Amino acid sequence: MATPSSPRGWIPEVHSRACGHPPCVLPFRGGHWRVPGCGDTAVTRGARQCTGCPRTRRRQRRRTVRSVVQMLSEPDLLVALERHWDYEGKDYDISHEIYHDDAVLEFPQSGERFEGLKNFKEWRSQYPAKLRFHIRRITHRDDFVVAENLISYNGDPWMYTVNLMEFRDDKIAHERIYIMDGWPAADWRSPWRADTNADPPAPPL
Repeated sequence: MATPSSPRGWIPEVHSRACGHPPCVLPFRGGHWRVPGCGDTAVTRGARQCTGCPRTRRRQRRRTVRSVVQMLSEPDLLVALERHWDYEGKDYDISHEIYHDDAVLEFPQSGERFEGLKNFKEWRSQYPAKLRFHIRRITHRDDFVVAENLISYNGDPWMYTVNLMEFRDDKIAHERIYIMDGWPAADWRSPWRADTNADPPAPPL
């Protein structure tokens, strides 16, 4: 409930004493509403709140992080990923622009982990097969991206890949890649199967 000296509807909130910051001043109805420092009762309402206490500063930092993450738009992300796979196997400087220098790459199926861009860019540049990629689907939630692709080695039949990518700002900080063969649909599941396929047919090699 509101304190006797506070405006109606303003809710007192108790903050930690660890901060020790001086009292804050908030505008109120043409005048000023004085809010005590940490350890006392600080009056808050929406955005009008004490900005000096640790709890409020943490909230502001979280809002800032969310706003930065949301700057990674879907169109810009798709352009960056298309550029990455278009140049993979052709120009490794361009194809690896999308990674941070301290990025981590993992292959769970082989158990391999490569720490740092230089440690996986080098072996990729020496890859013995000719690669071809086809993007099937990109799913994007904040700083986490899932890419479902097709990959062909030296013109062999398409294989399926799933790339799990964690972004920091506009570059990849952590990536996990799964690669697998496709398989024919099981006949016994056909009574329950939809008429529409999960994905369009793969392009010709």
